[in-house]
This record gives sequence, structure tokens and C-alpha cells, in this order.
Amino acid sequence: MRTELGRAAGFFNFIEVVLWPAMGLLLAVVGWRRSGVLRRDFLIAAAILIAFGTSDAFESHYGDEWWRPWWLLLWKAACVLALVALLWNAWHRRRLSRTAGAIP
Repeated sequence: MRTELGRAAGFFNFIEVVLWPAMGLLLAVVGWRRSGVLRRDFLIAAAILIAFGTSDAFESHYGDEWWRPWWLLLWKAACVLALVALLWNAWHRRRLSRTAGAIP
């Protein structure tokens, strides 16, 4: 028997199954209208969010526990690390472009 908290977690997980891929599709649409590095980064971020939402579907199948089985934890960690790496690269690229435009 699931507790109220367990049912709430399951409901929230169901929302995530829809939310992450929806945000990914939105990023894909926005990214497709860009060019160059921005397009690439937007499309990569979109794919990561869709993969993260898919992992939530698997999570709901395994009792709404993101740490079990072990490969689900690795899947989610890989998605988070990929997003962090993407943000780090964007931040670094912006910092370099600002530095290059500065007067010595």
C-alpha cells in the first residue's frame, strides 16, 4: 500500500514525464531558428531534456525511485552532467567573447 507521500511522488513523476520532453521540444523549435553554435547547443539541450523525461518514465515503472536500479541513476546523472557541461561551455564562450572585445 502506498502512502500519501508515495502517491504524491508518483503524480509529480508523471508530470515530469511530460514536462521535460515538452521543454525539450520547445528548445528544439527555438534552436532550429538559430544558427551555428547556438543551434547546436539548443538541439543538444533539447535531446538531453527528452532523454531525462524518458528516464522519468522508467523511474515510474520502478517504483518512483530514481536511484534504483543503478543504471537509472547513471542515466539521470549523465543527463545532469551533460546539461552542466553545456552550460559551462556557454558561459566560458560568452566570457571569452567579452574578453576578446575588451580594450587592452
